[in-house]
Amino acid sequence: MRRRGGRRDGHRPPARARSRAARHGPRAQGPHAVAAQARHLPGRGRGHGAGGAHHVLLEGGHAAAARLVKRGVTGVICASDLLALGTVRAARRAGLAVPADISVIGYDDSALMNCTEPPLTTVRQPIDAMGRAAVDLLVAQIDKAVVPADELLFEPELVVRASTTRARP
Repeated sequence: MRRRGGRRDGHRPPARARSRAARHGPRAQGPHAVAAQARHLPGRGRGHGAGGAHHVLLEGGHAAAARLVKRGVTGVICASDLLALGTVRAARRAGLAVPADISVIGYDDSALMNCTEPPLTTVRQPIDAMGRAAVDLLVAQIDKAVVPADELLFEPELVVRASTTRARP
């Protein structure tokens, strides 16, 4: 039974759920499954502190950026600061200088991004305001108050550092 995807208690997941994971592996199950798999690879430590999800993001940024660099892009905006660091690494390995040859922008303004070489230009989210709003909404719901269904919009801030330059004509 185990060879066919079942458990000891005889439960067998539906063929559709079983086949997607079997065909595509952890990548089909999302980024958390890929990160979990990376934590258990030889040479990788357990958890986030010794690689883990951070390593997956850095490597993912490097791999994606390597393809973009080959296409001759002159700027990359990344979904996270770790992806941006992978992009900087890919650019350097391709013999490019950041920002002279390619500009890189991250997202989140993670700790120490001003200490990288070059210091990373990034988008900072107003985390304090977002947290306060979430708590206020939650408390209102607990108190049975009417909570508006409107979406809340928060203005991010571009933190310009040394990983970007003006666009070339």
